[in-house]
Amino acid sequence: MKIALIGAGQQGTSQGFAFASLDHVERVFFYDTNTENQIVIQQEAAVKGIALEKIVFASSIQDAVIEADVVGINTPMSAFKGVAAEIAEYAKEGAIIYDNGSGKVQAMKDIQEGLGEDAECFHYFGAHFFVGRAGTGPAFAAVDMYKDQTAAIMGPDGSAKDQVVQLFTDIGVTNVRTDLSAEDHDESLGLYSHHNIVIPINNCT
Repeated sequence: MKIALIGAGQQGTSQGFAFASLDHVERVFFYDTNTENQIVIQQEAAVKGIALEKIVFASSIQDAVIEADVVGINTPMSAFKGVAAEIAEYAKEGAIIYDNGSGKVQAMKDIQEGLGEDAECFHYFGAHFFVGRAGTGPAFAAVDMYKDQTAAIMGPDGSAKDQVVQLFTDIGVTNVRTDLSAEDHDESLGLYSHHNIVIPINNCT
Protein backbone atom coordinates (compact mmCIF):
# COMPACT_ATOMS: atom_id res chain seq x y z
CA MET A 1 0.00 0.00 0.00
CA LYS A 2 1.15 3.53 -0.83
CA ILE A 3 -0.13 6.46 1.19
CA ALA A 4 0.09 10.17 0.42
CA LEU A 5 -0.25 12.81 3.11
CA ILE A 6 -0.94 16.38 2.08
CA GLY A 7 0.09 18.63 4.93
CA ALA A 8 2.95 17.65 7.21
CA GLY A 9 2.29 19.35 10.51
CA GLN A 10 1.89 17.53 13.80
CA GLN A 11 -1.08 15.45 12.61
CA GLY A 12 0.06 14.69 9.06
CA THR A 13 3.56 13.72 10.20
CA SER A 14 2.23 11.58 13.05
CA GLN A 15 0.01 9.72 10.59
CA GLY A 16 2.93 9.30 8.22
CA PHE A 17 5.21 7.91 10.93
CA ALA A 18 2.49 5.54 12.14
CA PHE A 19 1.71 4.32 8.61
CA ALA A 20 5.40 3.88 7.79
CA SER A 21 5.68 1.58 10.81
CA LEU A 22 3.20 -0.87 9.25
CA ASP A 23 4.64 -3.81 7.32
CA HIS A 24 2.01 -3.63 4.57
CA VAL A 25 2.69 0.04 3.83
CA GLU A 26 5.32 0.27 1.11
CA ARG A 27 5.70 4.05 0.78
CA VAL A 28 4.52 7.20 2.53
CA PHE A 29 4.57 10.33 0.37
CA PHE A 30 4.68 13.67 2.16
CA TYR A 31 3.81 16.98 0.55
CA ASP A 32 3.82 20.28 2.39
CA THR A 33 4.13 23.84 1.12
CA ASN A 34 6.70 24.48 3.86
CA THR A 35 9.77 22.77 2.39
CA GLU A 36 11.68 23.23 5.65
CA ASN A 37 9.44 20.56 7.17
CA GLN A 38 11.30 17.97 5.11
CA ILE A 39 14.46 18.42 7.16
CA VAL A 40 12.53 18.22 10.43
CA ILE A 41 10.69 15.08 9.32
CA GLN A 42 13.94 13.39 8.33
CA GLN A 43 15.50 14.25 11.68
CA GLU A 44 12.47 13.15 13.67
CA ALA A 45 12.10 9.93 11.66
CA ALA A 46 15.73 9.02 12.37
CA VAL A 47 15.32 9.69 16.09
CA LYS A 48 12.07 7.73 16.27
CA GLY A 49 13.39 4.74 14.33
CA ILE A 50 11.18 5.19 11.27
CA ALA A 51 12.37 3.42 8.13
CA LEU A 52 13.64 6.34 6.05
CA GLU A 53 13.51 4.27 2.88
CA LYS A 54 9.72 4.23 3.17
CA ILE A 55 9.44 8.02 3.23
CA VAL A 56 9.27 10.05 0.02
CA PHE A 57 9.14 13.85 -0.10
CA ALA A 58 7.06 14.97 -3.06
CA SER A 59 7.63 18.27 -4.81
CA SER A 60 3.95 18.70 -5.67
CA ILE A 61 0.52 17.30 -4.91
CA GLN A 62 0.68 15.57 -8.29
CA ASP A 63 3.88 13.74 -7.37
CA ALA A 64 2.48 12.80 -3.96
CA VAL A 65 -0.84 11.31 -5.05
CA ILE A 66 -0.24 9.86 -8.49
CA GLU A 67 0.72 6.41 -7.16
CA ALA A 68 -1.14 6.53 -3.85
CA ASP A 69 -3.82 4.06 -2.82
CA VAL A 70 -4.81 6.29 0.10
CA VAL A 71 -4.60 10.09 0.34
CA GLY A 72 -4.90 11.89 3.68
CA ILE A 73 -5.53 15.65 3.78
CA ASN A 74 -4.10 17.41 6.84
CA THR A 75 -3.78 20.99 5.62
CA PRO A 76 -5.63 23.94 7.17
CA MET A 77 -9.30 23.65 6.29
CA SER A 78 -9.13 26.88 4.30
CA ALA A 79 -7.03 24.98 1.74
CA PHE A 80 -9.27 21.91 1.45
CA LYS A 81 -11.16 22.87 -1.69
CA GLY A 82 -8.07 23.74 -3.70
CA VAL A 83 -6.17 20.70 -2.46
CA ALA A 84 -9.08 18.42 -3.36
CA ALA A 85 -9.23 19.89 -6.86
CA GLU A 86 -5.55 19.04 -7.41
CA ILE A 87 -6.01 15.56 -5.98
CA ALA A 88 -8.94 14.97 -8.33
CA GLU A 89 -6.76 15.90 -11.29
CA TYR A 90 -3.89 13.57 -10.50
CA ALA A 91 -4.96 10.75 -8.14
CA LYS A 92 -5.59 7.34 -9.60
CA GLU A 93 -9.11 6.07 -10.06
CA GLY A 94 -10.43 4.23 -7.03
CA ALA A 95 -8.09 5.91 -4.55
CA ILE A 96 -9.33 6.38 -1.01
CA ILE A 97 -9.30 10.00 0.17
CA TYR A 98 -9.87 11.18 3.72
CA ASP A 99 -9.53 14.51 5.49
CA ASN A 100 -8.75 15.25 9.14
CA GLY A 101 -10.61 18.55 9.42
CA SER A 102 -12.28 19.26 12.74
CA GLY A 103 -15.45 20.85 11.34
CA LYS A 104 -16.88 18.05 9.26
CA VAL A 105 -19.88 19.77 7.68
CA GLN A 106 -17.75 22.50 6.11
CA ALA A 107 -14.76 20.23 5.46
CA MET A 108 -16.77 17.62 3.60
CA LYS A 109 -18.64 20.27 1.62
CA ASP A 110 -15.38 21.92 0.52
CA ILE A 111 -13.72 18.67 -0.46
CA GLN A 112 -16.73 17.39 -2.39
CA GLU A 113 -16.83 20.71 -4.26
CA GLY A 114 -13.10 20.48 -4.90
CA LEU A 115 -13.37 16.94 -6.25
CA GLY A 116 -16.21 18.16 -8.46
CA GLU A 117 -17.40 15.86 -11.23
CA ASP A 118 -14.48 13.53 -10.50
CA ALA A 119 -15.81 12.70 -7.01
CA GLU A 120 -17.31 9.45 -8.27
CA CYS A 121 -13.84 8.31 -9.34
CA PHE A 122 -12.72 8.10 -5.71
CA HIS A 123 -13.80 6.89 -2.28
CA TYR A 124 -13.95 9.99 -0.10
CA PHE A 125 -14.48 9.94 3.67
CA GLY A 126 -14.62 12.69 6.21
CA ALA A 127 -12.50 11.68 9.19
CA HIS A 128 -11.28 13.16 12.43
CA PHE A 129 -8.75 11.86 14.92
CA PHE A 130 -9.93 12.96 18.38
CA VAL A 131 -6.43 13.59 19.66
CA GLY A 132 -3.67 16.14 19.59
CA ARG A 133 -0.72 17.30 21.64
CA ALA A 134 0.84 20.58 22.61
CA GLY A 135 2.94 22.21 19.90
CA THR A 136 2.63 22.53 16.14
CA GLY A 137 4.63 21.21 13.22
CA PRO A 138 6.43 17.93 12.54
CA ALA A 139 8.82 18.37 15.49
CA PHE A 140 5.83 17.57 17.73
CA ALA A 141 4.75 14.44 15.84
CA ALA A 142 4.57 11.08 17.57
CA VAL A 143 4.53 7.54 16.20
CA ASP A 144 2.08 6.53 18.92
CA MET A 145 -0.15 9.61 18.60
CA TYR A 146 -3.21 7.46 17.84
CA LYS A 147 -2.59 4.57 20.23
CA ASP A 148 -5.74 3.82 22.25
CA GLN A 149 -7.50 6.88 20.81
CA THR A 150 -10.81 7.57 19.10
CA ALA A 151 -11.43 8.55 15.48
CA ALA A 152 -14.58 9.20 13.47
CA ILE A 153 -15.17 8.23 9.85
CA MET A 154 -18.09 9.57 7.82
CA GLY A 155 -19.04 8.28 4.40
CA PRO A 156 -20.80 5.46 2.56
CA ASP A 157 -20.55 1.94 3.91
CA GLY A 158 -18.66 -0.62 1.87
CA SER A 159 -15.27 -2.22 1.39
CA ALA A 160 -13.47 1.12 1.02
CA LYS A 161 -14.81 2.31 4.37
CA ASP A 162 -13.79 -0.99 5.90
CA GLN A 163 -10.26 -0.38 4.62
CA VAL A 164 -10.13 3.02 6.30
CA VAL A 165 -11.40 1.56 9.57
CA GLN A 166 -8.74 -1.16 9.39
CA LEU A 167 -5.99 1.32 8.53
CA PHE A 168 -6.87 3.53 11.49
CA THR A 169 -7.06 0.45 13.72
CA ASP A 170 -3.64 -0.65 12.51
CA ILE A 171 -2.06 2.58 13.78
CA GLY A 172 -3.54 2.13 17.22
CA VAL A 173 -7.04 3.66 17.17
CA THR A 174 -9.18 1.51 19.43
CA ASN A 175 -12.52 3.25 18.95
CA VAL A 176 -13.44 4.03 15.35
CA ARG A 177 -16.80 5.79 15.27
CA THR A 178 -18.70 5.17 12.06
CA ASP A 179 -22.12 6.06 13.48
CA LEU A 180 -21.78 9.85 13.44
CA SER A 181 -23.07 12.16 10.76
CA ALA A 182 -21.07 15.29 10.00
CA GLU A 183 -23.71 17.30 11.86
CA ASP A 184 -23.60 15.01 14.91
CA HIS A 185 -19.81 15.20 14.93
CA ASP A 186 -19.75 18.99 14.85
CA GLU A 187 -22.40 19.26 17.55
CA SER A 188 -20.39 16.96 19.80
CA LEU A 189 -17.20 18.85 19.02
CA GLY A 190 -18.81 22.07 20.18
CA LEU A 191 -19.05 20.64 23.69
CA TYR A 192 -15.29 20.69 24.11
CA SER A 193 -12.66 23.39 24.25
CA HIS A 194 -9.70 22.95 21.93
CA HIS A 195 -7.71 24.94 24.46
CA ASN A 196 -7.93 22.05 26.88
CA ILE A 197 -8.25 19.02 24.64
CA VAL A 198 -8.23 18.46 20.91
CA ILE A 199 -11.32 16.50 19.99
CA PRO A 200 -11.92 15.97 17.93
CA ILE A 201 -18.29 7.02 -3.32
CA ASN A 202 -18.68 5.55 -6.01
CA ASN A 203 -16.52 3.94 -8.71
CA CYS A 204 -16.16 5.56 -12.11
CA THR A 205 -18.13 3.88 -14.85
